[in-house]
Amino acid sequence: MAGARRGVLDGAFVLLEELARAGEAGPSGLAEAARLPKATAHRLLGQLAGVGAVESRSGRYRIGPRMFHVGEGWRPAAALRAAALPPLRQLAASIGGASVNVSVVDAGQMLIVAAVRGDADDVVELRPGFRLSGQEFSCVSAVSSAPVVHAATGGVVACVNARVLGPGQLAGIEPLVRRAANIVSARLATTNPALFAW
Repeated sequence: MAGARRGVLDGAFVLLEELARAGEAGPSGLAEAARLPKATAHRLLGQLAGVGAVESRSGRYRIGPRMFHVGEGWRPAAALRAAALPPLRQLAASIGGASVNVSVVDAGQMLIVAAVRGDADDVVELRPGFRLSGQEFSCVSAVSSAPVVHAATGGVVACVNARVLGPGQLAGIEPLVRRAANIVSARLATTNPALFAW
């Protein structure tokens, strides 16, 4: 998108995405990562801070509490998280040190909706809200199984991923991950199917 003109909202959302990825950053780093002029990034960050979407402390920015509130409004995530967390915890306990998550496809990227932290997160942490492009996801898939989660309507709504540090840990995890995906699907069967009609 370099060279293409962006609207104000596009620029604001690119900054929010960069903050979500980085956790915390200064305005110059954010401007560079978002490919925005520094003055534009500074102005947008000030506006976002004014409405509580970001917080500023000591010249650095992070996502603000208002974004948590807005994000919680995405109802499929809440239903999927509620259905997924108990099986994810069981899966993580079954595979010592595994990092496990449930993700959905959004705009060609994998969006992590629920996760249980494990040893692999010490290398690359995949927390809820984190996005993976196709290239990044294929790298993760090389060390994981990605069975799908189905809604009551039968459509695929998400996939379950397990990441481990060593190839020796891969043996035997695929059936465990598939079982977790089946449990999440069964738990979603009692959820309003209209939530997943996207």
